[in-house]
Parts: sequence; structure tokens; C-alpha cells
Amino acid sequence: MTQSTNLNRRGEWRGKAISAAGYDPRRDFTSESFARWWFNGINPLSLRLSKAGAEWFEGTAKFQFYCIKLSSSITGKQMLQLEKLFDAPYYIATKAIYMLDEANYIMLQLNAGNLAQYLDNLEDNQ
Repeated sequence: MTQSTNLNRRGEWRGKAISAAGYDPRRDFTSESFARWWFNGINPLSLRLSKAGAEWFEGTAKFQFYCIKLSSSITGKQMLQLEKLFDAPYYIATKAIYMLDEANYIMLQLNAGNLAQYLDNLEDNQ
């Protein structure tokens, strides 16, 4: 749950997903295929998935997403905190967040789906 020092987090997760789906990461895909997976094309450290990315991770790579119903809508501050603090891909839907990291899922459950409180606590303890 601490910030990763790996500057190629997307590449790391891309490799995991491609291998999990049974493909050879060196031969079966082009970089254009991966650009659709990520919601934020500007920040290479962001692990927020687009809808196409979430569908690929869940459907093709068979990764299990954990869904949390949020107590309120996500704010801009929380979006920035998610990009900074989460080390595993996640997908944001209306008043819900789907995440691959079980530890963050459990901690968010313990905070009753209060994303603001959880992210503020997580940021304070970094």
C-alpha cells in the first residue's frame, strides 16, 4: 500500500496481464494495444484503467476485481490521491471502484466505503 519506486508500473502490470492471458508479451501485442487500457494517457504512473482495460484484465486475463460501493461520488482530490497512492490497477464506475489490490479493498471495506477518509488516512501514514 506504499508508493512504489518502480517507474514502469504500467509495464509491470501489462506483463502480468499478458502472461496471465497466455500470450507472449514480446510478440503478440503492439504498444497501441496497451494505450487503450489506461484512462490517463498523460501520467505514465497512473494505474487507472479505462473500461476497455478493465474488461481486458477481467475477461481475457481473468484477474479478479474487488468492487466497493462508495458512500459518495469521487472528487478531483481523491482522483489525484488514487493516482499517487494505489500500486495496482483500478477502474472507477459511478459510485463504485473496482480494484485488483485485495489489501486496499479490505481497508476500504473497513472504512465503510468512505474513500475520502481512507485516502486521507493512507496519505497521512506515508
